[in-house]
Amino acid sequence: MRDPGIRVLLVITTFFWVLMGALDFLSVVVALQVLHTGPGGPGFLNAAVGAGGLAAASLTAFLVGRHPLSPTLVISLLASVGALALVALRPSTALAVLLFVGVGVGTAVFSATGRTLMQRAAPADAIAGSFGVVEALMDLGLGLGGVLAWAGVQLVGPRAALVAPAVAAVALLAVVGRNIRQVDASATVPQVEIRLLRSIRIFAPLPAPTIELVARELEPVAVSAGTRVITEGDPGDRYFAVADGELDITRGGGQLLRIGRGDGFGEVALVRDVPRTASVTAVTDCLLYSLDGDVFMETVTANASAGRVAVDVVDGHLRDRRHRSGDDQGRSEGPDSLTDGSAS
Repeated sequence: MRDPGIRVLLVITTFFWVLMGALDFLSVVVALQVLHTGPGGPGFLNAAVGAGGLAAASLTAFLVGRHPLSPTLVISLLASVGALALVALRPSTALAVLLFVGVGVGTAVFSATGRTLMQRAAPADAIAGSFGVVEALMDLGLGLGGVLAWAGVQLVGPRAALVAPAVAAVALLAVVGRNIRQVDASATVPQVEIRLLRSIRIFAPLPAPTIELVARELEPVAVSAGTRVITEGDPGDRYFAVADGELDITRGGGQLLRIGRGDGFGEVALVRDVPRTASVTAVTDCLLYSLDGDVFMETVTANASAGRVAVDVVDGHLRDRRHRSGDDQGRSEGPDSLTDGSAS
């Protein structure tokens, strides 16, 4: 809270959650008092916001490693409140639905951008605390937004209440906009690590804020040719991504696979919770990035798409092993015979 950059991000994030709380109430008001759609209207408008959020999922992929982010943050917020204000013009039901889709797109992009900026601005030892505060402010903002929207409708009517968030957003950005740009300019972005993670199948499905967060957890490891990075039978506690060089994966002294840049290894022992099932030795001088096993598992299991890809990668190792050793031998050895190279 003593960090001015964190404070300004918390202020605008709180405003965002107040807007989301107001939106829940205003969708009911729009449906019943502006569009006169009947009792099914509020649910339909909320569905339109959700559809906008789904449509924005592809847009947030472009936020990975993007710098600066403050223009995207500002534009997405203004687009959200602007679309809501246009509903006050009492358009047709079809146009109002499209505007609510626009609200959903804007709020989804703002949410992803805000989380990414928070990760960049917060010191490494304060990221968890910062997002803990964000979660508390989310609950406060949602409740406060509903109350303010209700009060606004009672005091100035539904149309003015729809325009009020846009007026408040412009006023807020006039006060803190410069500070947001300063926070954005001073933030560091791990571009090399992000590009490496995006080239690996397991991490490719992750949303932009998560990829950046994982990229900040990577630790560079320089390895000389001939060095054994992991040894068959040892406990598995880390995942490795290959940034440069080539490595051989061997089991029982026999070579299984050669991997290079854009590949990863070590996931089998982590996913299956077994000792290392193969050894990995550097063929050339290599640059690796190491990721703590607990962070790897938390990241993979928290995202359904990444979890499915991880299972597919592990199953692929099993099929490759059976192909090399013969079906009968593969069946007798079972899952523990998997290699650790992801060959993504």
